[in-house]
Amino acid sequence: MQTTMSQEYMAKMAALMAQALESPEGMRALAAAIAAPIEQEIARKEISSLLLTQHTLPKGERPLYQKKPRVKAYWISTEGEIREQQIGQDEVEFTTNRIHSNPMVDVQVLKHGNIGTLMDIQQAAADEIRKEIDKRTISVVSAAVPSANVITVAGSVLTEGALNEAISLLEDLELSAKYILMRGRRFNDLRDWDLDPQTQNELRTKGVIKNYGTGGILLTASAALNEVLILPEDEVGKMPIRETLKTEAIDRKERFKTGWLVWSELGQGILRPDILVKIKLLGVNNPPTVSLANPSAVNLVATVVPTATDGDNGLAQVLVLWGDGESTSGIISGQDYTHTYALAGTYRITLVATDTSGQTATASKTITVTAG
Repeated sequence: MQTTMSQEYMAKMAALMAQALESPEGMRALAAAIAAPIEQEIARKEISSLLLTQHTLPKGERPLYQKKPRVKAYWISTEGEIREQQIGQDEVEFTTNRIHSNPMVDVQVLKHGNIGTLMDIQQAAADEIRKEIDKRTISVVSAAVPSANVITVAGSVLTEGALNEAISLLEDLELSAKYILMRGRRFNDLRDWDLDPQTQNELRTKGVIKNYGTGGILLTASAALNEVLILPEDEVGKMPIRETLKTEAIDRKERFKTGWLVWSELGQGILRPDILVKIKLLGVNNPPTVSLANPSAVNLVATVVPTATDGDNGLAQVLVLWGDGESTSGIISGQDYTHTYALAGTYRITLVATDTSGQTATASKTITVTAG
């Protein structure tokens, strides 16, 4: 975390950590204290608010938005999948979804006032939520790009010509590129381009360049390896926020651990797909796409809905690791899978998918089961 640990801050946190073991009120006070650093860390690194316009929903207001009838709208469903509205309607309602992390801490960490470990847990929670938000945002932006706005590259290297052609599509619409979003490995392709001397010097001295033409370069691991997305200065979509970040104490201790539920409720949707542009590299093999939806528990029985797809070479193996040493293989996407635990507790369920080229992708959810 980026928080500066002054003596005053450390003393305050040490006192709160000690009080957290004494009562539920103490845990709630510590939860309130860690909320701000988690929120600040998410805000420091996330890129979703750059791509979509945030809209905090007043209580009871539906996330309804006007759109042009001649274009489709796209959004993330409650199952975490892309949904689209067909041409002809002038209004769309975007779904809001809870995105959460369930950080757990050994009670000994609180007892001994180990602030460093607590900050590591805060960092992990912030990263989990931020990555999920950005992954969903980028996935809906990518899915919304119409085929006429996709520039294809036959090989596995981003070319200067392809990027210039993509930007020119926006210029034909009398728009300028605002953001160029890509993975770090795609940015590495720029190092072999015949750039102007000033840009070459910036790249040589700093290792990166902030802009290409009018477009600011955004590097994120949430982007697909075989895609580069270009967004204009005009608004392309909305991010309705039903609930800002909340941190709630879990009023129980299991297996010498306790913790918090950190969550926010928001949505992501595209209203102007017609002004989005994408470069697709046909020679790049992407890892599988995976998700774990609808985790639930009844007593000691947990249920999840795993989804795994691979559009490049197909899947070789898909399995669910239940977090207690047991696993289920031969997973079929979209079906319910259940597992009965021997002991009550909090477990991390992980979906692991491997494609035929050996690339692997994982998705995890934390679930708590009880003895009934």
